[in-house]
Amino acid sequence: MKYFVFLALACPLFVVALSSVPARAFTLYDDFNSSPQLNATKWVDLEFGTLDVVRRVQAQQLHLLMRGYAETTSNSGTSLPRLGLTTVSSVTTTAMEATVQIKNVKAKGCPGNFLTPPTVAGAGLVGRFFNSGTPAAGDQTNDVLALIFIGRASNSSDPANVLQILGVVFQCTNADCSVVSPLGNATVGSIDNTTTPTTTLRIEWDAANNWFLFGASGEADKSVSYTVADEGTPGGPTGIGPSVAALVPNCTTQPRPQGFVNAFFDDVDVQ
Repeated sequence: MKYFVFLALACPLFVVALSSVPARAFTLYDDFNSSPQLNATKWVDLEFGTLDVVRRVQAQQLHLLMRGYAETTSNSGTSLPRLGLTTVSSVTTTAMEATVQIKNVKAKGCPGNFLTPPTVAGAGLVGRFFNSGTPAAGDQTNDVLALIFIGRASNSSDPANVLQILGVVFQCTNADCSVVSPLGNATVGSIDNTTTPTTTLRIEWDAANNWFLFGASGEADKSVSYTVADEGTPGGPTGIGPSVAALVPNCTTQPRPQGFVNAFFDDVDVQ
């Protein structure tokens, strides 16, 4: 199958399957049961590069929907439209897990340029952890983020009901983090969305080992190592949270590449 090939080609890949990682203790952060509104003492909003959006508590779950596009001024670079939540600044956490249910996901690539990477769209957990340098205030250049999500690529040959679970580490390459560069990735597993509609995802930053851990229901954790410096404070807001997002290649050809995701989240735990 064609899937996430561009990430493997674009950056060095350091992946280890961890079949015997000790169990990590998580505690409940939000199950979205206490109020029909999002809890402002726990969450701040996360949004960039999206047009159609939904972010609300629905049926005691978090409902996120977004459609996002790439830039059209060149055929180089990758845009990252995203919508979600991130933990408030007073909460210090390096790990999170949550249940995720995808209702619909679509990814459209660059129609006239087959050398560009495919669009990848999905739902999962996104965290901003450190900066590899010393950023100016409000400048997100060199911020390092990691995400684990269930999704689909525009060039996938999988049946429509099969979705892949991917962990990605990437770095912002401009001040507003609208363009990113991958640092590493790991395929965690796959699901049949008709028989396994809900999956638990996990993400953890292990600074001592210079890697990120990604896990999912029934799958051994995978680690993705990085080699950049990790002691700088991010220029953007630090935190982890549920998100729908797309990695969309910039493209001068119409119709414009896009990612669409409709998903529900529940039982968010932190460590």
